[in-house]
Amino acid sequence: MKIKLAETGGPSGGLIFALGVIDKLTKEDLVRSRNIAGTGTITQDGQVGPIGGIAEKIIGANKAGVELFFTPIRNCGELGDIDQILSGNAQEKMKIVPIATLSQAVSILRSPDTAQYPSCKSTS
Repeated sequence: MKIKLAETGGPSGGLIFALGVIDKLTKEDLVRSRNIAGTGTITQDGQVGPIGGIAEKIIGANKAGVELFFTPIRNCGELGDIDQILSGNAQEKMKIVPIATLSQAVSILRSPDTAQYPSCKSTS
């Protein structure tokens, strides 16, 4: 997992930084060679909070070839029709997974690649 501090500003990187720390400090390989990205503030008790500019972050992640993108569940309402945001069927490649907690994100990373992930459509 690569952490690029120079490209990050504000609290929206809290979730992905926390996942990076967990990945580095445990013997478990949570990333498993997948291209993972995400956004969200994080509280001391692991709650993931909403951020601004979610659609733009998802578009950027998709262009960068991200396979799995974590979004705060409280941002789902801003995404509307995700297929339009990603220009058609690009979502088939990048899975956008809404989460509420850090532990939920870790559980998803531990799940098999064939697992069914939650979606913003299934949480609304």
